[in-house]
Formats: sequence, structure tokens, C-alpha cells
Amino acid sequence: MRRGAALAGAVLVVLCGAFAGSAGAQPTHGGDDGPRTVLDDPRTGEDGTRSTAAERAQRQAGLELLTYLPAAYDDECLIETDEDIAGDAFVAALGASLQAWLVCTTDDDAILLHAFKLDSESAVNTLYDAYSPGGLNPNTPGCETDDTWNDGEGRRKCYLREGGGSALIWTLPAEEVVFSAFRSDGDVAALEAWWSDSSPPIDDPPEPTALVSDADWEENARILRKSVPKGFRSTCTNPAISADELGGLFRDRLALRTVLFCDPGSGIDEMAVIDFQLIENAQAYVEAVANVVDEETPQVTSDGTDCEGSGTWSHASSRKTAGDYACFFGDDGAVTIVWSDDEQGIVLHAKRDDGDAEELIRFYSEEAGPAPNPALS
Repeated sequence: MRRGAALAGAVLVVLCGAFAGSAGAQPTHGGDDGPRTVLDDPRTGEDGTRSTAAERAQRQAGLELLTYLPAAYDDECLIETDEDIAGDAFVAALGASLQAWLVCTTDDDAILLHAFKLDSESAVNTLYDAYSPGGLNPNTPGCETDDTWNDGEGRRKCYLREGGGSALIWTLPAEEVVFSAFRSDGDVAALEAWWSDSSPPIDDPPEPTALVSDADWEENARILRKSVPKGFRSTCTNPAISADELGGLFRDRLALRTVLFCDPGSGIDEMAVIDFQLIENAQAYVEAVANVVDEETPQVTSDGTDCEGSGTWSHASSRKTAGDYACFFGDDGAVTIVWSDDEQGIVLHAKRDDGDAEELIRFYSEEAGPAPNPALS
């Protein structure tokens, strides 16, 4: 999925730390029970808000799209940014008709799902017609067809992509929604079987999850600060809900309750604490990072923690598994660790640009947290 790419871009606020197995290195929590304080140096969007009207509308449309997806998929969806949209000629041509665009993994690792929310049936047909620009080859067994589905209410097309791969696109005109699915290995039969058994829309979609308001975002940040060790709690700021301030996390914003960016010192160049809507969102986030880990070449091992490496970590006091971690080196030599706390439903990220994994592991083990937070437990 592209989520690994999203992390590697922007605020690779992936922290470098949590560690292996049930007996891995442990963060310390001592004494972090002081009073909550207001956010330092709060940053805001236009007009003194955390988000813009356009961003909120896009996020609302994305939440509506999620209701059509099987539950197994919506933990793994990214909402595409204006930059992503501008980079796709078909989608960019829709202009203001595009309300939201999601990219999701599915229950088949080889299949990537796209979901589009548009503003009219005309826009639905425009996007549908744009796909397979080279035309269809009806002599291709099991594919290269343009037909209807859902008792004739929607359109459905199967085609082979230039350069390999197979694709399906289907529409829900009344809902102004388009889905497309791509299989990189070109296995048409497997794609068709997936579409018949596992594709959206689900029957009787639920109501969308409530939009996180600007007030919610700030209040959630106030509560999340309790999870930050007191030693650097005062350095944390709450970014606006924008691409400029959230960086790579902007694509994850449908799953976010809030985010803190912190400056803990100790040689850490980037750090974030992320509060997710669901623990499944947090777990999926760390799992996506683990997918880029090269398990075969750990460069540093400390107290059972490998970097590169991934696994579970536990608290030193209880040895009870507390969450997952992944630690890896980027192409630029920087080292990053990401870990989840399943009880609080949060993820922490830390990064050192100098690639000192041993020192990063020390920071994770001794300073990084999270601190206990009854409000999130």
C-alpha cells in the first residue's frame, strides 16, 4: 500500500523506538502524572481555525465513502491530497466535481482499491469513461468488457492496463460514487473472484463517523499531552489539519483524533504522538511501517530490540505485551522507530537523521514514553 510512501514523505514522524518480543526494551513512565497544561505555541489554519471549510468538506466526503467499505478495509485507507489529485490526469480533470478520493488496501494483498466521491451522476460517467483510454479488446478471455451491474443501475468495466495488470471500475450513480480495483499481476480470474465476494459496497451502509471538529481536535490534543513524558511535554504543539502542517499524516486524517509534534532533544530530529480513532487504525499504521523493514539485515540490537526489525514490545514492570513496533533505516541513512500503545490507542514516532540507532533505542527505552494516561485507557 502507499501508506509506507506517505510516511517516508512528509513528517516522517515515525519514531524510532519500541521493541521486540515480549521482553523487549521498555519505556519508562515514572512520575509523569503532573497537571495538564494548555498547548504551547498553538498553530492554526486560516481564520484562526485548525482546518478550512474545504478541508472539512473533503474529510466529510471521505468519511461517507468509508461507510461503503467492508470493515476490514477502512483501517487501511488514505485520503488523497490536492498534490495527489494534480498528479493524476484523469482525476484532476474532474476539477471541483471531485469531493474525495480514497486509496485502500483490501483482504487481497495484490489488490488496491480506489474510491471516489463525486458531485453528480455526470461526473461519475466522466470518470468511468476516462478509464481504459486505449480502448477495450473484447478478445481477452474473462475481461475487456463494458457492461452494467446492480440490476442495470450501475456501470462496470474490466480491462487490462498498459504495462501489465488488470483493472475493474464500477459505479453507484445514485450515490455519486465510483470504485476501481487494480491487480498488479494481471490475474483477471482472481480479480473477478474478489469483486464477486469482497468488493464494496456493503449492504446497508452505516452512518458516517462524526467529523472531528476543530474544537474536538484541540481538546483531544489537550488530553493526549498526558501521554507525553513531562521531560518534554511542554515542547509539544498541535498542528492544524492541513497538508503543510501534518505532512505525510495528512493522508491519514480520516483515522485521526489529533496529533502532537514534539521536540524532546536527545538527538531526536522528529517526533510525533498520534491519537487514532480506533486501535485497529493504530495497529494498521505500525504494520504498514513494518512492511518497509528489512528483517534480514538488523544493524543494531539492544535488549532484544532489532533495528531494522519489527515485533511487539512490553512494559518492563509487567512483561505484558503493550503494542507493536517497527524500526528501519531510510535511504538517506536516517533511522526511524514507530510504536503503538494498544491500551491508549496511540502511536509514537521518533527519527534521528544521523542514523544512530543505538542512541535512538536508548531514547525509546528510557525517555520516550508513552506516560500513563487514564483518560485514554
